[in-house]
Amino acid sequence: MSHIHINHRALLKSVLISAIVSTVVMAFFSGYGKTITPDGVVTHYYNFSSVFLWMPILFMVMAPTIVIVAYLLGIALIKSRLFSLPVVVIAGAVGGGLVISMLSGKWLMFSIVGLYYIASGIVSAVTCYYLYKKFNKALNSQASPAGTPKNGAH
Repeated sequence: MSHIHINHRALLKSVLISAIVSTVVMAFFSGYGKTITPDGVVTHYYNFSSVFLWMPILFMVMAPTIVIVAYLLGIALIKSRLFSLPVVVIAGAVGGGLVISMLSGKWLMFSIVGLYYIASGIVSAVTCYYLYKKFNKALNSQASPAGTPKNGAH
């Protein structure tokens, strides 16, 4: 079995950017709301001021959590050779659903808030996957001089 090389710099950069993207997506989801009048009329609205309220809170709480969990999960998936788009998407969806369930103390997977967290987890996972592939390719091409094979064989 060959040694699996993990490009930690590419993984960390992709996790950091995906955490920022996911946090911004979640902040924009937080602007949605609805009111129900006593006679049962439902009014849906979007409030941009809540986006600016939630953005700093989410950057303090959500972004560091995503970085830690996604970095460790990325290492585990790469080492186990399971780092593929379908696996990463499932991990992001499950992770987003579990986060809101742990925060609220109840299973909110199918509520609108649960769907926001699941969508945010998927956005983060897909962003991280594609950025890791891109950064890893760019760093590998910079590391090997012209005419030298990238796998290290001479």
